Amino acid sequence: MGAATLPAGGSLDPRGAQAAWTSHLVVTVAVALPGCLRCWWAFDPAPWEPATELLVLGAVAWCLVSWRVASGTLFHPYALFLVSLSAFHAGQVCVSRLDPAVPMLKGAYTAAELAAALYFVTLCLLGLHAGALAGLLHSARRAGRPLPRWPELEPELRLVGWVLIAISFLPLMFYLKDCLVEARRSGYHTMMMVKNATATTGAGAIGKRLMMFFVPAALMVIAATRDRRRERNLAAGLLAGTLVILLLTGWRSVSFGPALGLLWLWHHAHGRLRLGRWALLGAVLVLVVFPAIGILRGLASVGVAVSPKMLANLASPVRFLLAQVGENLINVVQTMELVPAHRPHLWGAGYLWSLLIVFPNWTGGVHPAQQAVAFEAYTQSTLRPFFYAQGLGNGYSVLAEAYFNFGWIGAPLFVAFCGWLLVRVVAWAELAGNTLGLAAVSATMYQLLLLPRAQFSDLVRGVSWFVGLPLAAALWLHWQRVRATALLREPAPTLGEVHG
Repeated sequence: MGAATLPAGGSLDPRGAQAAWTSHLVVTVAVALPGCLRCWWAFDPAPWEPATELLVLGAVAWCLVSWRVASGTLFHPYALFLVSLSAFHAGQVCVSRLDPAVPMLKGAYTAAELAAALYFVTLCLLGLHAGALAGLLHSARRAGRPLPRWPELEPELRLVGWVLIAISFLPLMFYLKDCLVEARRSGYHTMMMVKNATATTGAGAIGKRLMMFFVPAALMVIAATRDRRRERNLAAGLLAGTLVILLLTGWRSVSFGPALGLLWLWHHAHGRLRLGRWALLGAVLVLVVFPAIGILRGLASVGVAVSPKMLANLASPVRFLLAQVGENLINVVQTMELVPAHRPHLWGAGYLWSLLIVFPNWTGGVHPAQQAVAFEAYTQSTLRPFFYAQGLGNGYSVLAEAYFNFGWIGAPLFVAFCGWLLVRVVAWAELAGNTLGLAAVSATMYQLLLLPRAQFSDLVRGVSWFVGLPLAAALWLHWQRVRATALLREPAPTLGEVHG
């Protein structure tokens, strides 16, 4: 069977995918062998901390290179998620390698704790990639088979998209205005307080929920306007303008995720982009603009003088960005310190609780399922109570959550299943080329790229409410249209049929 060429570049070659998957299994077994030996023969992991730093960097490089060889492209939701996951969990390692005088995580943890956390991250990255390559191999073997025909929902997607844009636009504009005012007056941390204040109850909560529909709705319209250039450009312009404002207020990840979803959707639905130029622009944003925003947004107000430390950070923006996002590794270290010593593993119960967040909490207050999976609150309040009381923190970690649920062995296996599922869903959308699949994947990319420093419950709520509900509404409208069309086409009964 030959390679199947995807509509927007890349290829699905069964032989190449099989070779990559087999090679990756050999690498994974070789990396996992020391961990198995430690189960039988206990030894101090502290002397191995420098080796684990090189190991996690080598795992990231191997995963990216092998995926590029197997799939033919790095502009893929899985590859982008892998880069985001690696940056948030291995960024501090890069800083430590570039400047050995800078201790990892500010020297707050022992070498044994860092070695264990980095080794666990390495196993999870290799497990995720094993599942992704298995999904790619499965898709390559089925590439030549006929795919089920999905209905074209372009009229319904446009209608639902524009209605949601109209509903969410005003709450979003008011929210952005408040963010700009607070960011200019009192800095980024005060803006975060505005964000949290509008997310509790009452009209603020309703407005926040409504404005979350804006990005998925705009992407739905863009996906469903292949023959409507003006309509497509209008939706893209509204989305791009909103993302620029978010970037100016300091929301780097919130603006960059939807931008990647927009580019991926445009690349697959409206013609191939010149990815080299966009990659260069993205590199400038990530390596220059994002670090500068991260440094300047920390100013208490516009009139505060720039300190020598800020000037040093501006002189090395890449190191500053990696050090900042790489602090997310703290959550893995803290979770491994507390579990199972102080709390037992949940063995999947945390993910089951997260699924219940799909249903709204009609009684008000914090959702009971949200309380059951408040992993960040538990670790921060236990080990860093002062920072937790000040509302400071690093979010959480999807890998730390996997460890909380399944431990050393189960977590890499669980993330392997997640990698397989992600690649299979994206392959379905790319090969079938249907509007529904492209809209669903592009709208989910925003939530997916934020997942490394969040947890599963955030993904469940974001995808089920703000992506699933609009798509379900479009499917319902399509079914109603088909049903009405079928009734109109039925021949009218004759007079003899009426009277028997």
